Amino acid sequence: QALNSFEKAKDYFQVYRDNAALIEINRLLGSNASAALKEKARSLRAFVGKPDFRTVKDAPTFAEAGRDPELYDGCSVVWKGMAANVRPDARVGTDARVGTDAVAFDFLVGYQDKKRLEGLVPARMSGAEVPVDRPLEILASIRSNDVGFAMDCIAIHELVQGKGSPP
Repeated sequence: QALNSFEKAKDYFQVYRDNAALIEINRLLGSNASAALKEKARSLRAFVGKPDFRTVKDAPTFAEAGRDPELYDGCSVVWKGMAANVRPDARVGTDARVGTDAVAFDFLVGYQDKKRLEGLVPARMSGAEVPVDRPLEILASIRSNDVGFAMDCIAIHELVQGKGSPP
């Protein structure tokens, strides 16, 4: 099974399905596969391409990521929602010599129309402003942690409000 999973990961990379490949790699890393096979799986991570809004395939839903964050670690997502509690990122600090303008915020997944909240995810973004109280679409990478998962945002797209959308 472990060898089959490794082969599937390689095949997914060949057809530019990086998320599917990462899921197989993470499955292998969490298994009882040999140390040598796990090391080969780790080396495959170098083939993950830089995602953009058009190229993300096989993205997990919020519910899937919440059920098994380790399985989706490193996967890219494009989720809609809103930002709340935007603040300077405490991991960066406030030292001007750091030269970064990173912010942390809570992303309200599914709340872009202010009708249904799927969940809240801690997020981090560098080098861009994070609009508050506006519907957004974010491109992010999932990062599993001790309490579930968080997101490292790659890009933010403000959704256009059409007729019937909340102001």
